Amino acid sequence: MILASAIAGTRYRRIREVVVLKTLGATRIRIASIFSIEFAVLGLIAGAVGLVFANVLARTLLLHALHFGYAFQWGLNLGAWVAVGGLTVVAGGPLAIACWAEAVGGAKGGVAGVRWLFSSK
Repeated sequence: MILASAIAGTRYRRIREVVVLKTLGATRIRIASIFSIEFAVLGLIAGAVGLVFANVLARTLLLHALHFGYAFQWGLNLGAWVAVGGLTVVAGGPLAIACWAEAVGGAKGGVAGVRWLFSSK
């Protein structure tokens, strides 16, 4: 939830970035790769922080409150970490498309921007 609001809160900065990059001659693929890398890094950092807190909390509860053993599960944690990074990229895609649409479409909204996004140039 916090990660989604942080990404959505920087919408106008992203629109300005798209306009500057297009002015400097960036292609759609370059802009998409920039946003994808940014979302992947954000997702991986958020996933790592979440996994650390989840494992510390689980270890504390299991050892002290429930008196059970605790074993760190490398495979499950790595899979969850990669999944969070991937989901952030997938969830950030519509936001990037909305930024492109608004940057190119201007006051017309998303229609002109979506046409620009899927045009052949």
